Amino acid sequence: MGVDKERIVSLIGEIEKSLSVLKEYGQKEKELLVADLKSLGSVKYYLMVAVEACIDISNHIIAKEHIGVPESYKNFRQKT
Repeated sequence: MGVDKERIVSLIGEIEKSLSVLKEYGQKEKELLVADLKSLGSVKYYLMVAVEACIDISNHIIAKEHIGVPESYKNFRQKT
């Protein structure tokens, strides 16, 4: 079974939603954002969701395309 396009699209949707929320927080002044622990926690959460979705997409493609995992970062470009 190849790459699940629906899964990829769903994960991209999560990334887009998270980035939309993060852009809203990006309009706030840094000092106000850092002082508000709830807002700061939300920023961290949505950043984590976006990063995890990116990792999930890459892991899914690597597994389905049998690309394998590079032994080191130096070898990463050689695998792709």
